[in-house]
Amino acid sequence: MCVIINKILYFTQLQRTKVQKGQGKKMGKKIYISAGHGVNGDPGAVGINGTRIEANDTLKLSLATEQELKNRGYTTRMARTVSNLTGNVDRAGDANNWGADAFIEIHRNGSNDPTAHGWEVYTRINPSKASDELAKAINKCTIEAGVQRVRDGGLKRYDFGRLLSVKMAAVLTEHGFVNNVKDNELFDQKTSEYARAIGRALDDIYGVQEPTLPPSPPPPPLPPEQFQPYTVRITVDALNIRKGPGTDYVVVGVIRDRGVYTIVEESSGEGATAWGRLKSGVGWIGLDFVSKL
Repeated sequence: MCVIINKILYFTQLQRTKVQKGQGKKMGKKIYISAGHGVNGDPGAVGINGTRIEANDTLKLSLATEQELKNRGYTTRMARTVSNLTGNVDRAGDANNWGADAFIEIHRNGSNDPTAHGWEVYTRINPSKASDELAKAINKCTIEAGVQRVRDGGLKRYDFGRLLSVKMAAVLTEHGFVNNVKDNELFDQKTSEYARAIGRALDDIYGVQEPTLPPSPPPPPLPPEQFQPYTVRITVDALNIRKGPGTDYVVVGVIRDRGVYTIVEESSGEGATAWGRLKSGVGWIGLDFVSKL
């Protein structure tokens, strides 16, 4: 059973959203869900060539979690329900004033190292018993839902500002790395399962037997982002052009001029962190061997 919170470092405007009330034994339990970043243009961590935005992913999982908890009879409040808020947002103050029983902030991680990957859940350095139990439950349930790797056991302690400011059980999660292809695939494939894991964790904490529920509906899609072509300069003396995005596709040509080329599409594949399709249409090149202009 597992709960989520993300390492929020920016205090800006807090959007008050409609409070949803459930029924049954958990009707009195109030859960505050905070989607990391997405305030005053803060994107959070940015993935490969700017194509993966943490703030979008945290909103996607937070909306799925809200629906899951409503289905289970919890009362919920969302810090934000849109891709970007503006103004002064005090999520901790809003959660305190609302009288939340648990504060869950959802994040993803980022690194310049494309091999960095894995799951973490944080409490403050000296957590309350309730926060510690919540983190352990979330860690257990999320691992059961399936993650690429648990970083150092998953459970971490750090005094993120928001965790110090809230007065209830509080956790912050790092749900994989936005710059890791496998972590991104798992996040996309298991969004509903990760949301369900949070619900299971809360049920475990509050001693409620898990009900038989229909599968959670998929979260509402975020607005599609138009891919913006960009130019790159080749940084090696000879770069193979492949028929498709990966070294498992045949070589259809070689670039030897260290020139400038336009990329019109990206994809993951074997042999490189990411692959780009050339505007000429001749094929794909590994983006580890170019510099973006």
